[in-house]
Amino acid sequence: MSNTRNLGHPLLLQNIQNISSLEMNVLQVAIDHMIEHLEDLLSDNGWKTEEEAVSGTAGVSVALEAAKKLKRWFA
Repeated sequence: MSNTRNLGHPLLLQNIQNISSLEMNVLQVAIDHMIEHLEDLLSDNGWKTEEEAVSGTAGVSVALEAAKKLKRWFA
């Protein structure tokens, strides 16, 4: 018998304590990679126009803060 649960069911917040250590590790690594990716986007000067840079960095900043919040939750 496997020690992992059925991954076909959604993970609900009230059941978060039931995720396995492997699932938690996968989640933490994914969050870390997302933070790195978003930080790279913020440091990229490849925006085509100033308007694109302003709107693009604003959206990326919001996503970065969300990813950092998730990292704190799942630390």
